[in-house]
Amino acid sequence: MHARATNDKITRGGATKKEFIIEAKLLRVNLTTGEIKTEIIPHALFERWVGGSGINDWILWEHFQRHDIMCDPRGPDNIFIFGVGPVAGTGSGIGVKGRITFKSPEYGHFADSAGGGKFPYMVRFTGYDYIAVTGKAPKPVYLHICNDEVTICDASHLWGKTTSETHDQLRVELGNYPSEAFTLTVGPGAENGVGMSGVVSDGWRIYARGGGAFRGLQLAPEQREVRIAIPGHALPRAPRPNRK
Repeated sequence: MHARATNDKITRGGATKKEFIIEAKLLRVNLTTGEIKTEIIPHALFERWVGGSGINDWILWEHFQRHDIMCDPRGPDNIFIFGVGPVAGTGSGIGVKGRITFKSPEYGHFADSAGGGKFPYMVRFTGYDYIAVTGKAPKPVYLHICNDEVTICDASHLWGKTTSETHDQLRVELGNYPSEAFTLTVGPGAENGVGMSGVVSDGWRIYARGGGAFRGLQLAPEQREVRIAIPGHALPRAPRPNRK
């Protein structure tokens, strides 16, 4: 997320204040085609939806304007969205949780879940604020994001591991530059088709509501999987109205 000052605005009392424009980066990944692209979420959407779950919901709504809302939630027309709020990673002491949003494979309707730990603000440190994953990969894969470098990597060797084992394995494989890897993973429950399986960040913080693991990160019956590993160091710029 990037905030920049615009021209001074005259308030009703005659004083002047800086106006700030907020823009965010959305990473879109299509597992069917392998396409990876970045979009800018404009300031107007933040004025209406603020950020975090509000923007997640807008991405979900926009997706289902182009896809069948009655689709099989376990199929490639569903979407998995991860997002953080406007103050994540700014050192404010609040807004440190991330949110996942999707059509639930357990219940067949809208679902979302929140989780904490370091993963949410480490996503912000890569320079991205939202991640949207769609489609179907031909084999198990994980998504590696290192600042502005995004790669879809083979994850066949991670199949069958628990979330903590996957987290530890990816940390060993990816090393500690520019930072240790922070992960969003799933385990054998999702691999075996359990619709209510949760999503786990860094091996122990869980996004437990709605069954996001099965749809968003790992779809064993169709041999497609995404786990996300994040190292990064791009600090977000937060607006500071009282500073010139």
